[in-house]
Amino acid sequence: MNATDIINVVSRYNNVSTDSSFVSAYDINKDNKINVADIARIGFEYETR
Repeated sequence: MNATDIINVVSRYNNVSTDSSFVSAYDINKDNKINVADIARIGFEYETR
C-alpha cells in the first residue's frame, strides 16, 4: 500500500457497488461501499507491501 492507493480510494469515497464509478478493488473490506473503513485499512497497511 502506498500514496497512490490512498488517492485511488479517496477518489471513489462514498461510492457504493451500484454506482457506475465503483471499483471493487478499492473496496478494501469488501462491504460494497468505499468509505472511511477502507481508508483506515490502507492507513494501517501503508508502505507494508
